[in-house]
Amino acid sequence: MRAIGPMDERFFIDYVDTEWCLRAQAKGYSIYVNPQVQMLHSIGDNSLKLLKWRVPVHSAFRRYYRIRNAFFLLKMPHVPTLLAVREIAFNLVHQMVLILFGQNKMGYVSSLWRGLKDGLNGKY
Repeated sequence: MRAIGPMDERFFIDYVDTEWCLRAQAKGYSIYVNPQVQMLHSIGDNSLKLLKWRVPVHSAFRRYYRIRNAFFLLKMPHVPTLLAVREIAFNLVHQMVLILFGQNKMGYVSSLWRGLKDGLNGKY
């Protein structure tokens, strides 16, 4: 839709659709969900079993964008602050779980550091 604009490619891989929907809502459009539509989709490359939860495991490359982009959401006036803060907190906890219990510990430490640095500096 022209009134909303295209999806923001700076997000690259994560929160592209979320940001677009929030922008549409800010312009007065409604977002609808059709519960009868199904899409086969896997979340993550694998998963970790922690107590009663399954934690999705994405690559360190993908985790960088989850962290960085959550901070970008915080800086956008059409994104509710509480939603952005929740995403930041969730991503930091998720990253710590991957660092503590995942296979690629140094990769996750590196993606955490780079995601924080670039997200806080606004570096796309």
